[in-house]
Amino acid sequence: MFIKRSPQEFDEAREPLSLTVEISDFGPINSGEITLKPLTVFIGPNNSGKSYAAMLINSIFAPQPDEWHSFPEDILTELSLHKMPDALRLQYELHKFIAEAMKLEEEERITVPQSLLDRLADTLFQHFYARFLLDQITRSHGCEPADLIAIDRGEFVLRLNADSNETHLRYDGQRISVDKRPDLSMLPLELIARSEQGVSRPIYFMEDEYSGTVTVDIPRHQDFIEEVLCKFVWQEYVNVVWPGQNRRSYYLPAARCGILQAHKTLAAAEAAFYEQFQRHLEIPQLPGVVDSFISTLQQLDPERRSRYFQTASTFERLLLNGRTGIGHKDNHRNLELLYSYRDIQMPLHRTSSTVSELAPLFLYLKHVVGRGSLLIIEEPEAHLHPANQRILAQLLVRLIREGLTVLITTHSEFLLEQLSNFTLLSKLDPETRRSYDDYGENDYLKMDEVAVYLFRPESDEREGYVIKSVEIDEEDGISQTEFVKVHKALYQETLHLYHDLSDDDDDNDCASTDEP
Repeated sequence: MFIKRSPQEFDEAREPLSLTVEISDFGPINSGEITLKPLTVFIGPNNSGKSYAAMLINSIFAPQPDEWHSFPEDILTELSLHKMPDALRLQYELHKFIAEAMKLEEEERITVPQSLLDRLADTLFQHFYARFLLDQITRSHGCEPADLIAIDRGEFVLRLNADSNETHLRYDGQRISVDKRPDLSMLPLELIARSEQGVSRPIYFMEDEYSGTVTVDIPRHQDFIEEVLCKFVWQEYVNVVWPGQNRRSYYLPAARCGILQAHKTLAAAEAAFYEQFQRHLEIPQLPGVVDSFISTLQQLDPERRSRYFQTASTFERLLLNGRTGIGHKDNHRNLELLYSYRDIQMPLHRTSSTVSELAPLFLYLKHVVGRGSLLIIEEPEAHLHPANQRILAQLLVRLIREGLTVLITTHSEFLLEQLSNFTLLSKLDPETRRSYDDYGENDYLKMDEVAVYLFRPESDEREGYVIKSVEIDEEDGISQTEFVKVHKALYQETLHLYHDLSDDDDDNDCASTDEP
């Protein structure tokens, strides 16, 4: 049984996240392009790069450190000569301009050369954003960045287009380089000379609505002028690179139940080891997505209800026939996920594999994930009966209708075909959709809300995989060609077996009739 819901319970979804990623020689991925949609689906063989691509997208949406909203005090030190490859030329132009600005008389003005602002922007983007993104990619995948370069290739290349801002990056095993960065389109900046007493702190930039020029008061002091220029570019840079930081990415890795049980065992072992030897047990570093997954659940506030609490609770009862919760043992040190059925509460390790695998998903949806965020789920169908996979597909559609962006990796033909049916339902009018026993009028996916990508071997000549878009059309929905190939192979094998078994039976019958 599926769940109906009245249209009054839906409100307008936010603008979808906008991101296109072109990937070259990254892990097992030789080439491919992915455009994020409200629902993005990765299919393909095992070890073909689906998780690599999913973790890469998660890294791109990683939030900047909180302190980056304001101008960092050590930025001038970061831009010092010995840390930047092109710092010598930048410092020459910077000091040349500052020398001119320091000659100004009171109330005199000087316009900052656009070439100097552009060079500062290049420096900030190269030194901060590119380095930050590489750190996030490295953390997510849990390895050195050089290990992410495809075998027998000298570099990996990423081309990002987010909200029409293009960034081209390459990493050669030692250094990340920016081939193209977003155009900041900075307004002209004009400095006005003032006395020390006439300049306020903090620094304020004033935009003239008529001239389109930004002005700022400065004393004739070298360090102050340098700070003004860097802060101006920094503000423009942060607004372009990280607009809308209330949009977060949340990653649910595969084998969620196993990860939590292993962590529970390790935590107990670490506590016992410390009690005996008074030092911490050395535990190998986890990939960033796994570490974030565990820490998010550890820090989860069960009193907080997310935007998706009601929807998650409804489908939780349907899929799990109970509800999930979270508790702590040993003075709140150890995390304990709980499952409640009627009046009985039990730890997750005593429940079925379906409950233990889906529990983190429902806890995230009820208490963590915010509206307009990106939720990445590896193999959401794991341990689910095909009938429940259909219901899970409806949950994903419902979340998308409510403004969540979802990316999944899957090996399930049932899940994919049910999602395909939801695209076909979009061609029916709301009244007709209501006539289906299992659906409400808002249970549908528009064709342009879905993207499916197949990760397939490139060729016999070269190892690795390429990413190809799967066709979605108004008559057939999402193409099932990849799974049909397997069905066809099984069917042919079955016919062959029937034929051989039939021949054996005929031979046995002949042998029986030949006996005296």
